[in-house]
Amino acid sequence: MKQILLENIELKIKPFHRTIYHDPIIKEIKLSYESFLESYASINLDYGKTNISLNGNAGISPDKLDLESLFFEAELIVNNLPLYEYAYYLKGFPSISVGSSNLNLKIKSKKEKDQMNLANNVECKINSIGYTNKENISKRFPLITLLGNINYPLLSKKAKTQNLQLTIPGLLHLKLDSDLDFTYHPVIRAIVSSSFIHISPILDLVNALSNSKEKNSNSAEESKTGEKKPEVFVDLKYSANYISYDTINLYNFYANAQLKNTALNYTAGLRKLADGYLLLSGEADLRSGISTSAYLEIENVNLEKITKQILKKKFAEGTLSTYVKLQTDNKYGEKDFLKNLTLSGYSQMKDGVLLEKADILYPIRFLNKIIPSDDKLNTNISRFNSIDIDFNLKNQRFKVKNLDMQGKIFNTNGTADIGLENPSEDISANLIVSTRIAGAGLKIPLVYSKSNYVPLTIDKVWLASVYTGMTVGGPLGAMIGSVLSEEARSAFKTIRNKTQEQFDENKKRLLLE
Repeated sequence: MKQILLENIELKIKPFHRTIYHDPIIKEIKLSYESFLESYASINLDYGKTNISLNGNAGISPDKLDLESLFFEAELIVNNLPLYEYAYYLKGFPSISVGSSNLNLKIKSKKEKDQMNLANNVECKINSIGYTNKENISKRFPLITLLGNINYPLLSKKAKTQNLQLTIPGLLHLKLDSDLDFTYHPVIRAIVSSSFIHISPILDLVNALSNSKEKNSNSAEESKTGEKKPEVFVDLKYSANYISYDTINLYNFYANAQLKNTALNYTAGLRKLADGYLLLSGEADLRSGISTSAYLEIENVNLEKITKQILKKKFAEGTLSTYVKLQTDNKYGEKDFLKNLTLSGYSQMKDGVLLEKADILYPIRFLNKIIPSDDKLNTNISRFNSIDIDFNLKNQRFKVKNLDMQGKIFNTNGTADIGLENPSEDISANLIVSTRIAGAGLKIPLVYSKSNYVPLTIDKVWLASVYTGMTVGGPLGAMIGSVLSEEARSAFKTIRNKTQEQFDENKKRLLLE
């Protein structure tokens, strides 16, 4: 007998377990055998609204009759499996809804003779998966697609993925090439790339899933008593052509990370950020909390392009460069990340203008109210040659140690101090505005202190002198009047001007520290 063929039959299998939702109806069975090297089998059945077919051919060496000499090709096809009939499997995730959801699956598996590798080509499509977010709003993904290859070396604890792609239209696209080895302890090497990813809806989904899971109140105590040192190695390389978050659009993002047990080293950045670039690098210790040190560098970013890109409107012109060193020691996993955060940095903006809503220029815009209007003066009043800012953050206080603006018309120097626990109330700033037209002539001291409920104070002697001079001699008289006010000139400490060499020196200092 070389072949058995059963056609036009109905073989019903009555339920023997509650997970068998329908009566499977076998429609066709084919079995054929020529020799050990040539055999074939196929089965076609209906399961409710679902059709399932399995077919393949196999052979084995009659001399060896072992796994290594076995070879086969098989294909499993599942069409129109209604996931909503098995929603009770998702009872741990009550926010997930699979109403009207269907799954289509195709798996092609192959093992060649004298090889111990099982190659699987996977095509999986799920339509209409929904969830309910924290705001109790129902949302739905029209289609989820998983395509790619998964290779499994038989009798091993290893796996390999090639060109495995996960796509959710309008949400994300991920491509994964990885090597997984669990022989002794987890070793994961992965290269991940995406053509697009939208972060806001992903966070919305993650929050919905996290709220679905019941938290074990004893988990914290168990982790303390039975805490084991993790043994894992992860080498991850990730790149994304396009990332969207709220109103922010980023392009050409990359990240490289190596995790050895609890020690993490990472590098991330944007290769092209409005004509410049962004680089973040550092290291972290993930034992029972996060301890990290990092260095952030932003170089030659076009302010017009970046404000249009992020804020959807031009708020500035010129270029921006920033260097920041960050360190935090949050050993106990406290929720207040800022509590143990220290930060120091230096920024410079060159050859530009800060437009409306740029609060740093409030003192300069204020001058428009006390100096007679002049077309040429007004067109240049907010333009600058450079703005240098030194800042640091420690013990939940953010301090601008020095603000030095060299404007086309006005210069501004000053400091600021903000308490992050209550920034709306705990804030103060001292500024001195001078004009380039009359050299050291016009000096306007501005003091802002929320704690004293005084939004803006100007030395009264200075203001009287300026007003008197202005009424007599216009703008030039106002500048002369300012010179006569020693009270205003001595009210604040003179701040030295920074040069480009000092800017570079700050950058070197941050790198050395």
